[in-house]
Amino acid sequence: MNKLLYLLVCLFTGIFGGICATDYGYTGLQGRRPTMEDKHVAIRNRQHGFYGVFDGHGGAEVADHAAKFLYHNVLTSSGFKINPLRALVAGCLVTDKELPSFAQYQGSTAIMALIKNQRIYIGNIGDSRAVLSHGGEAIALSQDHKPNRPDELKRITEVGGFVTQHGGVARVQGVLAVARAFGDLALRPYVTCEPETRVHKIEPDDEFLILACDGVWDVFSNQQAVDLVRASLQQNQDCKLASQVLAKAAYDAGSMDNISALIVKLS
Repeated sequence: MNKLLYLLVCLFTGIFGGICATDYGYTGLQGRRPTMEDKHVAIRNRQHGFYGVFDGHGGAEVADHAAKFLYHNVLTSSGFKINPLRALVAGCLVTDKELPSFAQYQGSTAIMALIKNQRIYIGNIGDSRAVLSHGGEAIALSQDHKPNRPDELKRITEVGGFVTQHGGVARVQGVLAVARAFGDLALRPYVTCEPETRVHKIEPDDEFLILACDGVWDVFSNQQAVDLVRASLQQNQDCKLASQVLAKAAYDAGSMDNISALIVKLS
């Protein structure tokens, strides 16, 4: 499928958020930031579902590019049918390689989930996060890529970079507060776009998946977020309303960032 046709299909399948079904829902709030730099993707068909949240920094263009083209690049990866985790990695690398020049000094985190054959394939780049509710217990399916995370710090220093603290926040080359991101080409090779991946086999007690940016996780623990969403769903609200509850609660709790929350029901 060429990319023009792909974009036309997206307009009719809700990839840009225009259509929301009861088994998933997204809410994005500009919050206390001067601009909204978050984007998302939500695609489902009979074979699989693909969902992602992209938290831009320095502008929204990199996040927008990833939201538009990542699914296509994952889907058309040669390993998609036999090795979805490898397809996630390959799709991210291609998406990053295709970024225009505006990506020199801006970037985006990404948390993505491919749900296929009763498995959840997670790809993570940066500090957005995937959290599963298993019978009400919060289970993290990703680990944030903070620059002072020991393995990320080791990777950065081994290629000649450094991490310093500014206002209590660890930053790559004294600039970026995440160790992995799409874009940020001026900080390569210290910042990488290669995702960390994980697969989870869906179990009977797995209820829903939360994909959210750090505008949520800065103010809520994994368990607090699960509790909020679970209470909303138990009141017979759909995923769209549950995502609104979580996003608004994050804002009311004092989040200073853009806020994005995407909920996927697994039952």
